[in-house]
Order: sequence, then C-alpha cells, then structure tokens
Amino acid sequence: MAGRPQRFELRLTTQERVRLEKLIASSETASRLRQRARVILLRADGKTYADIEKELAISTPTIAKILKEIPQESPVLMTWTTLNTH
Repeated sequence: MAGRPQRFELRLTTQERVRLEKLIASSETASRLRQRARVILLRADGKTYADIEKELAISTPTIAKILKEIPQESPVLMTWTTLNTH
C-alpha cells in the first residue's frame, strides 16, 4: 500500500538514548529537535506510528519523515543529534 509506513526495528545504544533524553530535557533544545528526539525514543521503545501520533499529536507522514532522516549506524546517529542541536 502506497504511503504506508515501513516496519523496521530501531535499536539505540545506551549512549544514544542518553543523548536523546538530554536533548529532550534541555531548555536550550529547539522544539522541533525535541519532537524528533521524542519520536525516535518512542519508536525505539516499540511504539507504533498510531501510538506516537496520539502521544505527540503529529501526523503519520511527519513521523515517517523523521524516522527516514535518522541514520541506521550508531556513530552517525550521534553526529545527527549533535548537528541538529544548532
């Protein structure tokens, strides 16, 4: 079905999880980046797109876009979160 989110397992290292949680907790983090970090953490916790939509009040296409943008390799994810804090 076109437009349907792909299923994939998102695994985070402890270091990645801590980094994302710090981004969410920081008052200096832009709201857009904070939202992206929340989506990543929720998906890594096994939440479905529907769960994330309901919890964060964002659309499935937005969730899909955020998840599509994250790299699959650990060091790159850390770089992605660092680069997007500015």
